[in-house]
Amino acid sequence: MFVSDRLVSLIQADYAHADSLSIVKFVWRMHKMSLVGIHRFEDVIHEQFELLVEMGYLRLKEGSSPLRSAARE
Repeated sequence: MFVSDRLVSLIQADYAHADSLSIVKFVWRMHKMSLVGIHRFEDVIHEQFELLVEMGYLRLKEGSSPLRSAARE
């Protein structure tokens, strides 16, 4: 009886560990996908902002423009 009880406990612990590991992997995967999506969204916003500046709809202050310093180089 003791051996079977111990064996069941070990099996349950293995399943619990496997479940926890699966959950952690899933959370990290979703986190990574979220970050990738955010970076892509930021890239789109940045491109649209640059387009508006080039078209003359937005004006940047001369001293604070990272876009103009990059364009000068």
